[in-house]
Amino acid sequence: MRLSEVAGQPSPPMELSYVVAIPNNGATYTQNMEVRLPLNVPDSCFVDLKRAYLKYKITAKSHPIFLDPLVGGASVIENWRVVSGNGGLLEEVIHYNNFYAVMKSNDNDYHRASVGHLGDGASLRPAQALKYNGNNGADAALVSKNLTKIATNASRNITHKPQSAFFNADRYMPLGFTQSTSYISITLAQNATAFISSTAGAGTYEISEIELHLPILKPSVEFAQMFRSAMSSGGALCKFIL
Repeated sequence: MRLSEVAGQPSPPMELSYVVAIPNNGATYTQNMEVRLPLNVPDSCFVDLKRAYLKYKITAKSHPIFLDPLVGGASVIENWRVVSGNGGLLEEVIHYNNFYAVMKSNDNDYHRASVGHLGDGASLRPAQALKYNGNNGADAALVSKNLTKIATNASRNITHKPQSAFFNADRYMPLGFTQSTSYISITLAQNATAFISSTAGAGTYEISEIELHLPILKPSVEFAQMFRSAMSSGGALCKFIL
């Protein structure tokens, strides 16, 4: 079912609130580990995934690290998957960090340097930073490109808006009407590929305080009952997808 091809319907009045999803398989994560974020949506509610955002903290452990000039701290996301509660794969983006970099390369340079820097930690001068060619470099040279630096044992908070198709659907997702809980599976990148290293050596990192903020839309009881009736009738469901 292609939701983008379904004719739009008038939206009923709905109450907006936010739910914060946290991982259910740990608190701190390093390279190659999986982060699981259950989408715990209240019963009989929709989710406006276009307005969802991911927050987490990156800590440099062994050496200083410099974030990617285009995508900043989003470079730690190697693979991105959305899995339904019954185990079905709803979406999979392999090398999500590379995909996101391609998407951000089409942004205006000033947008990357402002919104991109505040949220993802991109460079303040992405165009200049992209001229840098090499795996390692002196700290002074990397700082001169305005790359975001995280000193040893220091941290940086990242606010990332997912760019996957699932999180950019042009319809509200009826996750509160399903029988099971879907979840996000994130595989973290290796230390050597997640950041630009300085002459001090390849830095190691740790991720913590992961939160997925979900905008929740709660319809009236009457509309929820009508929607559930449409779901049970099968073919009539398309008409009621918002």
